[in-house]
Amino acid sequence: MKETRSSCSSMNKPQITVGCVSFNPEDSPEPVVAISYSSVREAENTARLLMSVQNGVKPFPSGPDIYAGDTNIKVGLVRTGKTEALCQIVTFADPRHLTCVFYAAWRIPWEIAEPFVDLMELLGHYTLTVAHGDRLLLNNMNLVKYVIDKRGV
Repeated sequence: MKETRSSCSSMNKPQITVGCVSFNPEDSPEPVVAISYSSVREAENTARLLMSVQNGVKPFPSGPDIYAGDTNIKVGLVRTGKTEALCQIVTFADPRHLTCVFYAAWRIPWEIAEPFVDLMELLGHYTLTVAHGDRLLLNNMNLVKYVIDKRGV
């Protein structure tokens, strides 16, 4: 995969993974976007940063820290050709400013992105999280998102 990423942070280059995950064998798959790092520390730092700027609410008073309804963190998935898509994640400290707090982008094969998009549209939501390699770190960041911009961010 070719990377096309720039970042407003000093962290190593993350990979963005889109896909569908079953959290339990008896559950249906859920669409997930994960910002994956080579170290747990980098993933945790990104989670803290993004959680500090997200504006979602915790719908359940007890249980895991799941937040829903965030509109500050923008996720875009744009088909860039017949065989690939560009996934972008961006957020700003203040939406009125042009300076980003976080930006990452990654090219994804369309054959992987398409089932994600189909399931996300069917269910009406997806989860945005961080990961260390292939291991999702949902305890650090678990944002239920409802919008993915298909024109880019």
